[in-house]
Amino acid sequence: MPLNATFALTAVLAAMMVNPATMVATHHGGSIIQSDTLFRYDWNRTGIAHESSDIVTPQVRWTFQTDGVFATAPLTYDVDGDGKKEVFFGQIKSNSDPRTLYALDSLGQPIWTDPVKWDVRANAVSDIDGDGTPEVIFSELSFGPKNGLSLYVADAVTGALKWTYMDVGTFWEEGFAASPVLFDVNNDGVKDLTLGSLDRHVYTFDGARGSILWRSPVFEHYILASSPFADLNGDGERDFVALDNHAVARAYSIKTHTMLWERRIGYGVEATPAIGDLNGDGKPEIVFSFIDSGGIQVLRNDGSLLWANEDHTYFYTSPTLVDVDGDGLPDVVNGDSFAHTIVAYRGTDGTELWQTVLPDTDWSQAALVTADIDGDGRLEILAGSDVGLYSLDAKTGQIEWFFPARWLRSEPRVADIDGDGKAEVLFGAGDGKLYVIGQSRPPRFEPRTIGYWKHQCNVGSPSGEHVGMPQSFIDAIRSRSAVFSNLTTPKQACDILWAEYKGDIMGMAKRQLLALWLNVVSGFVDPTVQIDLPKLTNATTVGGAILDTENTILTHTDKPSLERVKNLCDSINNGKIK
Repeated sequence: MPLNATFALTAVLAAMMVNPATMVATHHGGSIIQSDTLFRYDWNRTGIAHESSDIVTPQVRWTFQTDGVFATAPLTYDVDGDGKKEVFFGQIKSNSDPRTLYALDSLGQPIWTDPVKWDVRANAVSDIDGDGTPEVIFSELSFGPKNGLSLYVADAVTGALKWTYMDVGTFWEEGFAASPVLFDVNNDGVKDLTLGSLDRHVYTFDGARGSILWRSPVFEHYILASSPFADLNGDGERDFVALDNHAVARAYSIKTHTMLWERRIGYGVEATPAIGDLNGDGKPEIVFSFIDSGGIQVLRNDGSLLWANEDHTYFYTSPTLVDVDGDGLPDVVNGDSFAHTIVAYRGTDGTELWQTVLPDTDWSQAALVTADIDGDGRLEILAGSDVGLYSLDAKTGQIEWFFPARWLRSEPRVADIDGDGKAEVLFGAGDGKLYVIGQSRPPRFEPRTIGYWKHQCNVGSPSGEHVGMPQSFIDAIRSRSAVFSNLTTPKQACDILWAEYKGDIMGMAKRQLLALWLNVVSGFVDPTVQIDLPKLTNATTVGGAILDTENTILTHTDKPSLERVKNLCDSINNGKIK
């Protein structure tokens, strides 16, 4: 394994980051719509994303830089009902400095942050108490004693904590990595949280208050895996499967916490198992993946073995269940991290259908996700590696595209965050960044007028189309502009926009230039956009027009020259480029 001890620990932490899903589920009181966002996209933890995209040539939409070693996998959820999804994620660091949980809007602007003690990740987003306002569930995790690490439930809109539970633990490890099962166990109308802990127990917490409703008998080792959730024994009630690092698996009833069965099935577990009807008998099977021994194993709903294939191991990744061979039944696709090889197994008997070695890397650890990534009606599989993200044809394993990024260890999220009907792909990476990618598009040209930018001076919290006047815009302009090299604060920019110039043509030219710079640094206008304004400039791009204007303002004081560049910027700011 090509990792030193410190990096291996970071890899394990990052591998357990979680991603969400929107789904319909049955609650104890009947059928309701649950907009719960979950690791592996659904309660069966299949890794199937139900949103599609049009990505053939991936391009960065935006990135967000943390001060950590890793940005963890994101959750997405439309918390304010505007048709766009907010983004929640955490960070991992290599030192003892405090960590941060982030909430961003769909454009990557921070909404709120929560400081925490240790490595943190968002585990789920759900309206737990049914009041119309969602909560975000997140947790800390360490493989060394930290005098207690916590599970948190916070208001997803504001970040305000509602309750927390501190796990001190009696062993070396502390905290929580799993995405919880959300189900009203005590019939109070509030979803409760059931998940495993690094202290070797599974807990059910009261969703309203955080008190412990149930704690399992101790497992042999810590529990990193999230629990798949389905009716295993056909009694009409849901059950969950818990799995510890020593590959001790237990199935429990969610309502009564009665243990249905217990099996030791291999050794070394980091990956969350998945549930699906692999052989078409109408009963669910559970797919397990192992690191040290066991390969891929599939158990029937009663815990007996359906099949095992041990030709590969080092399955740090979670499997995805997708019909590869066209027989109408789900097959199993997973990745051998050490061999950086993605393998598809026939769901009925474990026969290998295809395998693809990911090129130019020596490690691949991100949980696999299935989605129609390019919008052609065929499914692809997203596989992360230490050099970037690959998209593979699910039927053949053929690589369709590759996006370079450093150390992808967590699950990618496929979600339409900007509300345009085409999903983006979001993932955390080992450069501390959160990436949002989509289909490469023509250079963006959606300029805002001076009136729009004047209004942003009064926007306290960015929302929807109104991005405000963040310090990051000012810093970007100052670093790129000679005219505005002394611009340091949003207030200074607003003073320029709101000033009464009364015939001061230099002031008016600078105001139009500032508005054009704001259009560029905000992302509304790509500087490579072609223009054709021969009466105003010889420049052929927006960037060239900015350079012409900067040079003119710095070297001319005569009215005709300044009038020309004022009109040039005004024309572009009003969308007139020809």
